[in-house]
Amino acid sequence: MKQPIALTLLLLLPVYIGCNYNQQIRELYTDQARLRAEINRTDSKIQKLEQKTQEDITQINQNLEQINRNLKEIREKLYELEKSITSQQGYSSSPDELYSQAKTYYANGEFRKAILAFQRFIDMYPDDRRVPESYLKQGLSLIKLRRNKDAVFFFRTLMEKFPESEEAKIAREKLKEIEKES
Repeated sequence: MKQPIALTLLLLLPVYIGCNYNQQIRELYTDQARLRAEINRTDSKIQKLEQKTQEDITQINQNLEQINRNLKEIREKLYELEKSITSQQGYSSSPDELYSQAKTYYANGEFRKAILAFQRFIDMYPDDRRVPESYLKQGLSLIKLRRNKDAVFFFRTLMEKFPESEEAKIAREKLKEIEKES
């Protein structure tokens, strides 16, 4: 009797093992299908990221090109400005010419140019008797440009360097007016 049971068990063992293997194989196929789906999703995400990255790179390159164009334009304008200043400096070299040029700018309402021209005059001829008036005109030009706070610097400089001058008295009055407005 032991033999038929043992024989039956031996015959059923491969069937049991086969069923168990079939279950494991089905699980492996299921896992494989799940992993393939996950890989496909990941590939899709990677492709989208690559596309977005490429678009970003294209946009960055376009921005860089625009920046380079702007930089080139700024350099050209700076070169022209330097050339203009150099030619203006070379044109008027005597104190009378420089001072006259600055006063002309001021009289014509070209206050920015007047400020620069008066400063050139002050820098080149710091001991000239017209330096106090130049500081005053710089301050007045800034007031005309509605830059009262910037004018204060020139008025104070004038009062420090030439405290007894008529221009310093005018500067004191202008400072009082600016302080009242503030």
